[in-house]
Order: sequence, then C-alpha cells, then structure tokens
Amino acid sequence: MTNYICLLLTSNGCGHCSAFRGDGLINNGKAYMKPEYMKTLFTQVATGSNVHLLNIHYENMSGKANFISDISKFTYTKKGILQQRYFRYENYTRLRSILAFKNNKELSIKNVLDNDKKVNWGDFIKNKIPEQIENYTYYYPCFMMIKTSDWNKALKDKNYPMPALTNAGNTIEEDGVMKLDRNPATFSKRNVDIKALIRQVTNGETKIEPVEKKEEVEKKEEVVEKKSRSVINSRFVIKSYDD
Repeated sequence: MTNYICLLLTSNGCGHCSAFRGDGLINNGKAYMKPEYMKTLFTQVATGSNVHLLNIHYENMSGKANFISDISKFTYTKKGILQQRYFRYENYTRLRSILAFKNNKELSIKNVLDNDKKVNWGDFIKNKIPEQIENYTYYYPCFMMIKTSDWNKALKDKNYPMPALTNAGNTIEEDGVMKLDRNPATFSKRNVDIKALIRQVTNGETKIEPVEKKEEVEKKEEVVEKKSRSVINSRFVIKSYDD
C-alpha cells in the first residue's frame, strides 16, 4: 500500500480560492467543499494506494509557514466526509471536527493537547508541516501530490529534498533542492486536472520526480544540433568528391 497526500494550497487575497473553497468549511455551497465532489476525488485513487486530502490556508500569498491560518484534513468514511480543521485560537491550536453528508454534523471543538497542555500554534505547524512546502508555493489555488513517506522524511530532516508534483508547472531540482519551476511559461505547457493528477500518480502512470533541468535540455539540444550539422557536412564532402 502506497500512501499519498493530496495537498490544496489556498490563501486570503486570492479570488479564485474564495470562489473555490469559501471559508473552508465543508458543505458551505462552494464547489470544492461539497461532499459529493470530495468523494469523486477519493474514487480516483488506484487500487493499492491510499490518499489523504489536506488544505493548507494562508493569511497571505507569501506561502510562508508562519502565515498558515488553518489546516483541514478530509477523510472519506461510510457515513460521509470527515473534516478535521486545525486552527489558531489565542495563539494555541484548536480542532473542529465535522461529519458531512447531506447535512453537517458537528462532532466537537476542542483544544489540541500534549501531555495535558495546550499546543502552541507555531509548534503545531513546525511538527506537522514540512518547511519544504515553501519550495512549491507560488500560485493559488494549487494542488500537489506528495508521498506520505517523503512528507515524513521532510519533517525529520529540513534538508531532505522532498519531491512533490503540482497540478501545473514542473518540479525541478537545483543545488540539491526540489522545487516548483516558477517560470510562467511552464504553467501553460503543463496544467493537469486534479482528478487526473490523483489517478495518474496513484496508478503509476505519472511519477513524482523532477524534470530535466533547463540547462541539461539545452545541452542535449546543442549536441543533437552539432551532430546534425556534422552529418550534413560529411554528406556534402562525400558528394563533392564523387562528383
């Protein structure tokens, strides 16, 4: 069984995010927040794989961890979609749990505790969200797929080059760091529907790995061009000799 995290990044100040997820609570009338829609995301998962849906919402579009305002985890159950929404309250961490089908059922709102002590919001973010996510924050809303094993390795090692695959643009590797290529031209060349992304990653059709670096591609093209010129010149010489 291969486990994945399907991560949605959203932010305040993003009109598309507001239209897409509203206040971030399930069943609020927005397209992404409908339980029926979320169920279709889970049904894309290939046999032998498992996916957790997460939504990280930022106070602004800087994509920095210290500006995360809330995190929601969505789980598909027989009774409906379970939303576990972690948010900051008086600088501590609270958890609101909602079970949604046709209507919402409020399960609980409680403080997150560690050894009977309230958990500081900054500490919660540090322990649950890899810093490497910042290497992929650029446009909103943004979906990305990450192997759970890579997510956990990144939590333990800040220098771990965590591979992720966004729904638009390309993942590249530079100086040992995996990140999103922020060249705007790449976003129009590759833009994948989220359902297709989940399906293609979990069935093995698409790999979560960096594409070739631009410099490497240019070198290969240069080599091919030189070889082509060499062949043309060789043919020209032979033809002249025969004539």
